[in-house]
Amino acid sequence: MQDKRTTYLILAILVVAGLVYGFISYDKQQAVPQISSFTECLEAGYPVMESYPRQCAVPDGETFTEELPVMSEAEARVIAENSCIKSGESLSSGYYNENSQTWWFDANLNASPAGCGPACVVSADTKTAEINWRCTGAIVDPNPIACGIENCHGLDIVCGPNVPEACTMMYMAGDNCRQFASCEILDGTCQMAPSSEFENCKACVEDCESDFAEDPTELFACESSCAA
Repeated sequence: MQDKRTTYLILAILVVAGLVYGFISYDKQQAVPQISSFTECLEAGYPVMESYPRQCAVPDGETFTEELPVMSEAEARVIAENSCIKSGESLSSGYYNENSQTWWFDANLNASPAGCGPACVVSADTKTAEINWRCTGAIVDPNPIACGIENCHGLDIVCGPNVPEACTMMYMAGDNCRQFASCEILDGTCQMAPSSEFENCKACVEDCESDFAEDPTELFACESSCAA
């Protein structure tokens, strides 16, 4: 009789232990978020191995490998510079969108629609680029007016749609002042944007031309200080 009681007691303990273990295991499974990618593993705070490419491990032993861009930032920048910007414009550092496999470079353009923050987007798949205007609350003209500086040298700035792709290496007095000049759409037309820096520089150069009209060496020495 005593043996039966002992057997029943052992069985009861085993059953209770099994239930407790099952409950704990189920609770742990419920607490662990479902991870399906390296990014999710990283964001969940699981350890990352210093390998190349990096790997992230979840508690059950499964690892997820970081997907590296199929195109480097340097390669993408070359495509962006050739496709999205021209003289006087620039691009920021790039950031890679893993989902769309695209490189994004914020673009500092000479002219852009109001309320927009343009970016040059480079596809790692097609190796092509296009400008994403990223306009917020603004109606974008599907046929925007092209606007920029049409001439390459001198103090007489000409604004219009025919912006040259390249200029000659010739230098004229006053070319230093052109760094302060730009064109933009004002009242629906392409006009030179107001710039006190350009006007001051221009007045300085004109004084130099008046004072040293017969001495080119002194003229250019004087002119070089106007943009300082």
